Amino acid sequence: MQITPAISCGLVIWAIVSILRAIIGGWIKLARSYGISRSVRPRDGVVRKWRLQTAYMRWLTTYGNCLIFCADSNQFFISTGWLFRIGHAPLIIPWDEVTAVRGKGLLKHIVELRFKRAPSIPIRIGRILYERLEQNFSSR
Repeated sequence: MQITPAISCGLVIWAIVSILRAIIGGWIKLARSYGISRSVRPRDGVVRKWRLQTAYMRWLTTYGNCLIFCADSNQFFISTGWLFRIGHAPLIIPWDEVTAVRGKGLLKHIVELRFKRAPSIPIRIGRILYERLEQNFSSR
């Protein structure tokens, strides 16, 4: 199969947009502090997973229905689906480095998460997702 110039150009644009989104939203800054290598992953059966989740980061960067959240009693894990992985290293964040502030978004209740090693980068998630994550944290 031959790759046409249009497909090549589309893939390059996709990669550039993904990297810019990671820079603008702050994902890259979080990855410097909390990023993990590909070989380290939460093990199935040890943690709960919530797929196709939405989160909002700084400067109106939205990750709509493309995130995977996992949690156990010590930490939580955030990654993107494989299609959006360029520029978005998976993150493992210890619960003791997270500050959560409940609030109200435009249409739903949200929780803003702030992180000890990257305090200028918020992640805003829905209240229901946060409560599910919190249940796993509280179970220790």
